[in-house]
Amino acid sequence: MKDATEITTVRSAHRIDESALEAYLHSLSAEFSGSPKILL
Repeated sequence: MKDATEITTVRSAHRIDESALEAYLHSLSAEFSGSPKILL
């Protein structure tokens, strides 16, 4: 029996739209700067 789940690539339907996330964060806070980094 395996102890760990196999790691696979993120499917396109589950990918985060980084530019949309950045625009959303900028709209919430004038103090937000830079670009978010998505760590997978």
